[in-house]
Amino acid sequence: MIVSAAIRKNGIIYSVEKPGRHHNIIHNTPKLEVGKPASYVIDGEQGFLTDEGKFLNRNDSENHARACGQLVGKLIGSVLTSEDLW
Repeated sequence: MIVSAAIRKNGIIYSVEKPGRHHNIIHNTPKLEVGKPASYVIDGEQGFLTDEGKFLNRNDSENHARACGQLVGKLIGSVLTSEDLW
């Protein structure tokens, strides 16, 4: 299952527990990476973490969520968002 929103930047994965959203990660970056501005992760790869701790991009996350029965029906937009899941 998908358990949290995540952003991967330079090999580091930043995440926030549900019901957190990607914007929460962006705004919390200075707390996670001392001295980094909130915009530091904005250009990172957005995705999600599975219950096994694996990072998946938005497209792979959608496929995973559907396979797990976590996501049924249409997406709100063109890619999976945390709003589609929780």
